[in-house]
Amino acid sequence: MLSKEEAGEWLLRLEIEAALKLAHKLGLNDYCLLDRSLFISPLLKKSTREIFVKLDKTVQARGGVLVGLTKSSRLKLNTGESLVGYIIRQANKRLRGVAWYYYPIFKSYTLPKWFLGDIAVAKLGDDSKCAFRIDVSKRALVSRNMEAILGELAFVQDLATPGYPYPLKAVHLESRINESELEIDRMLFLEVLKREGLYEEFMSNLHGTDFKERHLWS
Repeated sequence: MLSKEEAGEWLLRLEIEAALKLAHKLGLNDYCLLDRSLFISPLLKKSTREIFVKLDKTVQARGGVLVGLTKSSRLKLNTGESLVGYIIRQANKRLRGVAWYYYPIFKSYTLPKWFLGDIAVAKLGDDSKCAFRIDVSKRALVSRNMEAILGELAFVQDLATPGYPYPLKAVHLESRINESELEIDRMLFLEVLKREGLYEEFMSNLHGTDFKERHLWS
């Protein structure tokens, strides 16, 4: 049984390894977008940290730009308030109805080595109600500027979800499990439980779960 942290690291490796397999297709000034920050937790296994760095170096060697976009951020002010939330609140007072970005958040040289990118907060669309933390590889920023990169990200925003890059949304939609796939997985899982003699225990435990889970499995 994997812990929550181990499962998260496993999913991270899957994402990075998948990106590495496709990195050879990148051309000059192409983008490799990740649905996560470019922060490598020092608590990760050494092999996981190394594969993340390898992706960064590989994208840079191809002439591409590695970017991480997070829909939620743990960055906070010393008051405990969300940094992204604070910036959005201030921007709404002065820049309502227009796209904007705030950069730098930190001076690059002050960031530990496990931050692969410089950090910006950006609202990529005039009509967007959201702003995101966006990490851009420090290697890419040696020869490019943040404003140009954010401008190109804004250019590929999804019109149905203003301010959010369409490539990330397309991948999310493609990876979703539809109802028929979910039903097949449910049946296969229950068959395994019956084979292992765990079905009765599992079903009885559902009485201690919420309605959503009971409805899904019963």
